[in-house]
Amino acid sequence: MLRRFYKYGGVFLAILPITIQFFVLWPLSAAGHSSLSEAQAAPTSITVVDDRAYPPFAFLDATGEPRGITVDIWRLWSKKTGIAVRFELMEWDAALNAVREGKAEAVGGLFRTPEREAAFEFTKPILEIPTGVFFDHRSAGIKRLTDLQGFRVGVVKGDSGEELLRSNYPALELAVFAGTDELVQAAMEGKVKVFEIGRASCRERV
Repeated sequence: MLRRFYKYGGVFLAILPITIQFFVLWPLSAAGHSSLSEAQAAPTSITVVDDRAYPPFAFLDATGEPRGITVDIWRLWSKKTGIAVRFELMEWDAALNAVREGKAEAVGGLFRTPEREAAFEFTKPILEIPTGVFFDHRSAGIKRLTDLQGFRVGVVKGDSGEELLRSNYPALELAVFAGTDELVQAAMEGKVKVFEIGRASCRERV
């Protein structure tokens, strides 16, 4: 079923839900342990990276301070374990690479995908978040993902949605953006008529 949201400039967007829902988890560098505190020689501090513009989960406020649900979770984790957490919020793909390259210990929150399972250790899921493909309601004939052929579909570089669409719908033309803000801005300016984004993050921009 399509749902419509009132967006900037009076533009209505319809949503085509992606049937595979991802679980949001956080990866840990201490492989085989359910928490960093269980690892031998537990560190006194760790660096946690995340997206700089993915409200309500992770974002920088007006003063440049990290805020959001995953930030709060890690702060609670820090309080319970006694391990200090330093947050660095940046472009999403850069955040993933920071952990891959050993520049940070964990990503604040992460959707689980087959590709990521090869690079990250995951805890149990803490939240299930549906994502979807949004499009101008005037674009007739879009009822399923296969109907998107012929459209440029906006995605965020390194996002789970990009992986899902590339893997399962290789015929689609993807327009890749550095971050969520850039993606949404392009949609509002009409540079892309269709884009993939988590529903919660989209609602934050309604």
